[in-house]
Amino acid sequence: MEYKTISPKEVKAYLRRSDVQVIDLREKESYDELHLKGAISIPYEELDSSMGKLDRGKVIFLYCERGSISLRAAGKLAAAGYRTVTLVGGIFALRHHNFE
Repeated sequence: MEYKTISPKEVKAYLRRSDVQVIDLREKESYDELHLKGAISIPYEELDSSMGKLDRGKVIFLYCERGSISLRAAGKLAAAGYRTVTLVGGIFALRHHNFE
């Protein structure tokens, strides 16, 4: 199974959807400082042991600081049968866009 990449311009549309679960893959401290509305914190290192928190009925929207870790996670989850999207450029790319 493949995953989709999305641009910062597409983030708001995904955040409004009821069929999306947003996962912040950064360290807990970074999540506590700033995160997307509705995101839950699952640091990348804990992803394998936290897959039970993911809803197979939803699109899993992944993001990290700059996008490389979420790309890796999206590939891993897609291979496990999850529908995944990942934010190109990570939360860093959103600094120039208005987001919730």
